[in-house]
This record gives sequence, structure tokens and C-alpha cells, in this order.
Amino acid sequence: MKKLAYILVPVLALSIVSCNKKEDTPTPTPTPTPTAGPSAPSINVAGVDAAFIGLTMTFTTVQAGIPIDLNTESGIAAAYSAPYSTTGTNTMIDAGVVKVNNIALDKGTTNAYIKTATAGQTPADLGFSSGMVWNVAGNANFPAVNRNVYSSAPDYTGTVPETVTRTNPLTFTFNGTTTPHADSVYVVLISGSTNKVWHYSGTAGTVTIPASELSSFSASSASSPAYIEICPWNALYITEGLPTKNCVYIRERAIVKSVTVN
Repeated sequence: MKKLAYILVPVLALSIVSCNKKEDTPTPTPTPTPTAGPSAPSINVAGVDAAFIGLTMTFTTVQAGIPIDLNTESGIAAAYSAPYSTTGTNTMIDAGVVKVNNIALDKGTTNAYIKTATAGQTPADLGFSSGMVWNVAGNANFPAVNRNVYSSAPDYTGTVPETVTRTNPLTFTFNGTTTPHADSVYVVLISGSTNKVWHYSGTAGTVTIPASELSSFSASSASSPAYIEICPWNALYITEGLPTKNCVYIRERAIVKSVTVN
């Protein structure tokens, strides 16, 4: 059975990490949030030859008492020289030009692909509200791919707390109404150097994070801000090309909010 791993990565510097909707219990390995800003989860699946991720994120903070939203869409992709391993060394390979919704991703020196669009800038979005189509030019390392991802975008419509009191439990409801189209949901709390990730089914119903799991967090402050993230996602597994490659196509929603931890 595939194993799960999870890492938090800074905005505009997203990397490929490991999760799997088929595993009941994740083994998260969060990295402390850099001082540059909040984090957005990215997902990859152990055992696949390539991962293609469409991430829609809203980061809400309060400035002068006014809530401010920063909306971004990121296309993230990676192809591997061998099936991705959560325990071994993984080498990303050049797969040629990679596009999502006809927008080319930027390829880094490690052969990781990413493109982030921010509302109010150019591009303002990657067109995820209308769907997600991946095109891979391919080369000697990887076959060409033309994939229309038919899975619907997940979302979270429930309440996100503004304050976390370490002596009180946190309660959320995940169901077809509050987390539509989600296979799984991650709840992430970050305060100071402490991070915790909780994994739930997208239809788990009412879930509670007990106070005993919150007591290790430090109180937030202006110099040590805290964030909470609600991250529903789904995954589509498809074998592509000749020679065949096992690919995963992921749609993820990240709702990130500044919170007060006391």
C-alpha cells in the first residue's frame, strides 16, 4: 500500500511532496513556515511516474482591521526517473514543455515545473474555474500527454476560526456540502516553530481536534504569526503513453488564514 508523507512549502516556492488518498493514516513531516509568509500544501503520490497538480489558494490576513484576500492559482508538475519513493532518492527528469490550460509552466534547475498566477497581476489566473487540461510535449524521457482532467474542483465552505484557544478543542464538519468533490481534507495549524497536520476523509462528518493536541503550540504574536489551513483535494490516477507511465492528476483547494493562538 502506498505511504503518505506531507510537507508545507512557502507560497511561490511550491515543491512536490507525497500524499495518497488511498492510505487511511498519513505520516506528515511538516517543515516550519518561513518568515516570508504562509504556506500552501502541495501533494504527490508515492509509486507514480509523474504528478500534475492544480492548486487554488486563498490567503486571508487582517490589515488595519480589514480582512484582505490574496488569491492564487498554481500549476505544479514533476516527472521522475523511477516511480516516486517516500523512502529513497527521487530524481526529477525533463519531460519537455508542460502546459496547463495552454499556459506553459516554468521549469527549474531540478526539473520541477511550476507556474503561479496571482489575482491583480499577469497572469491573474490559470483558468482552473473552467477546468484543467494538461499538455506535456514529451521527449526521450517521457511520453507526450494530452489530458483533460474531468474531476470537479474541491472546496471548503465551512467556518474557519479566527482564534485558536489551546485549552479548547477545534471542531469542523466535512461532508458533501462543506467539502464538495473532496476525497480527503488536511487541517494544518502553524504557530511559531510548531506545525501539526490532521488528515480526514472528505465525508468524515463532524471531527474534533482535542485540546490535548493543541497544548504544544506557542501563542502567536506580531513577530511570530500563526496560520490555519483547510485543504480539500482529490486525485485521478491514469496510465499514460507508450512506454506507459503511471500519472496522478490532483485538484487541491487551500484556504489559509491568519489566526490568533492563545
